[in-house]
Amino acid sequence: MKKGDYFILSVLIIFFALSVYLTNPLKEASDNLRAIVRLNGEIHSIYKLTDNYKKNVEIKSNLGYNILEIDCKKLRITDSDCKDKLDVKQGYISSAGQSVVCLPHKLIITIEGDTDIDYVSY
Repeated sequence: MKKGDYFILSVLIIFFALSVYLTNPLKEASDNLRAIVRLNGEIHSIYKLTDNYKKNVEIKSNLGYNILEIDCKKLRITDSDCKDKLDVKQGYISSAGQSVVCLPHKLIITIEGDTDIDYVSY
């Protein structure tokens, strides 16, 4: 390949990446996001995720504890006394449909909300 071919290929790759990023329907943020905390399969608490809401919540059960950090429209588990700490390593979640799970404590935190997406095809 010649130098001009590499340039054209680079421009096409950049154009493709930008078009996918700008038209991605999954990046649409909802204004009605809420975090649903389920412990042992039952709803423990619900938190509305807004732009100015910040809170640290300690979730205790007879199996252990988890510390949930809510930072505006994203959340994560910052500390847990479970053995593997996979829930802590997962990091932030911020989109409807995402979850953080701690199996040893039977804890599931899911973000739910209204979206404009009815169907996504890949």
